Amino acid sequence: NLSYMSQLNTLAGRTYNDLSQYPVFPWVLADYTSQELDLNNPASFRDLSRPVGVVNPKNIPEVKAKFDSFEDPSGTIAKFHYGTHYSNSAGVLHYLVRVEPFTSLHVELQSGRFDVADRQFHSIPQTWKLLMDNPNDVKELIPEFFYFPEFLKNLNKLDLKELYTHLRGEKVVNHFGKPIPDQDLNLDPLNIASLIYYESSALDHAATKMGHFSHILMEDPLKNHKVNFP
Repeated sequence: NLSYMSQLNTLAGRTYNDLSQYPVFPWVLADYTSQELDLNNPASFRDLSRPVGVVNPKNIPEVKAKFDSFEDPSGTIAKFHYGTHYSNSAGVLHYLVRVEPFTSLHVELQSGRFDVADRQFHSIPQTWKLLMDNPNDVKELIPEFFYFPEFLKNLNKLDLKELYTHLRGEKVVNHFGKPIPDQDLNLDPLNIASLIYYESSALDHAATKMGHFSHILMEDPLKNHKVNFP
């Protein structure tokens, strides 16, 4: 599925050379809190038939109401479900802030400094939770989540400020029942390996559902992908 998704991105005109058309991979997992991740449990996976903004059914009324109530007096802006896109330059830099050249590009975007700590990417479970709680944030993932674990570590010792005193911007938190000791400022390689293993394994397990996601990926970014509401 990694190869399939990579080829699909190429066919969609996406490339690593353009942050505004960076390759897109889907959130596949939906369980970031269990002590043991059961890949045989359907509840462990995100519903790939829906855009991430309405994976949580509670968000459907708000998204639908935004579409139904929007009217542009000039008639130039069509109705839309989401005011943001599932992939953009800022989103890519948000994920890759710990790795050059994306670090420098992030600083340039933020007028010569790092963004404030509480807006930086510091926790995979928290990012997923915010997506589920907020239909206005519809970021999908980037390919690095499935093969490049180093982007989760602050190997360049960047001054990312302090969100939590024991983290100091050193690593991105992931929870698969393996707590990270407070005194360890480098993410345990086993934790990183488990993250990449589970993400990649989940991608393989979701093979039969990838067709649902492909229509989102191939959609013209300037148009609104349709949402079928129950």
